[in-house]
Amino acid sequence: MKYSLAIVKVALAAGLLTLLIVQIQNHGGFARLAGQEKRWAFLFLGLAFLLMAVPLSFVRWFVLVRALKLDFRLIDAFRIGSLGYALNFVALGIIGGDLFKAIFIARDQPGRRTEAAATVLADRVTGLFTMLLLASLAILIFGLGQGESTPVKLVCRGTLWATIVTLTGVLLLLFVPNGLFEILKNWAEKLPGVGRVAVNLLSMAQTYRSQKRYLLLALLLSFTSASIYITSYYWVSRGLPIEAPTLAEHFVCVPLALLTGVVPLTPSGFGTLELAFEGLFRVVPAVPPANPGDGSMVAISHRLGTILVAALAILFYLTWRKKVPLPHDHKAPTSCD
Repeated sequence: MKYSLAIVKVALAAGLLTLLIVQIQNHGGFARLAGQEKRWAFLFLGLAFLLMAVPLSFVRWFVLVRALKLDFRLIDAFRIGSLGYALNFVALGIIGGDLFKAIFIARDQPGRRTEAAATVLADRVTGLFTMLLLASLAILIFGLGQGESTPVKLVCRGTLWATIVTLTGVLLLLFVPNGLFEILKNWAEKLPGVGRVAVNLLSMAQTYRSQKRYLLLALLLSFTSASIYITSYYWVSRGLPIEAPTLAEHFVCVPLALLTGVVPLTPSGFGTLELAFEGLFRVVPAVPPANPGDGSMVAISHRLGTILVAALAILFYLTWRKKVPLPHDHKAPTSCD
């Protein structure tokens, strides 16, 4: 059943990418790529920004781990993070990078394995929250939802409401009275089968509440990393022979396209991200690209850059694996509590 589902996801990704590639071909996208001048300096800038953004996400995870006072080094975050990032591409998401990171960090934290593994979830939630907030800020600052286009208004309003709901949940988690947390823990402890895990997760949330400076640092790193990552898309757009949307419009299109990866329809968002990006490129910019398929062309080009970064991540892991072994590197990973 597990492998059947993986095959279905890969087939769906291949089908979506094929449809998008056919659309690019039908509207002369590949002919323009071959015959028109490309701005290579902008394309290399896109790759450079991507190379800056990914390591910053590893530092963010390290800060969230250290907030729980776990024995974890920055080099460990880079090594595990690099291999986890690469696994999303090498294994086509069948062996998720986040799952790998969770297992790897948990095995070296006896007695606190649930909390250690949950730092990966905390890191992912922080990244998603940042993307939502950046998209909402771009909408409000640049007035992108004030035009006459109904699809644009729906996208912008949906983004703003999702941000409000998420922000409310985060604030409640951070500032709800401790007494209520203890009540929740007592209730969670009675849950059959998952009581211990639920209590550990609530205890982790309490620890984060008392380490707000770490959370603030993680958010600053997240905003920096996400902003650089979004800008990498902008440089790729500028480098291709298309009518590129503005940087502000990229700050709406890119986060919303990336958020489609929350729904695991395809491995690592292959196909679904590109499809979402194409759709957003057609409705968000004040002056949409003249040719259907331009958004797909940008997304696929950027995807090739992420695959190159994944290859470099594998090289980094293999290089530092010999120089700085992880604690208990000779042991096989064990499951989380």
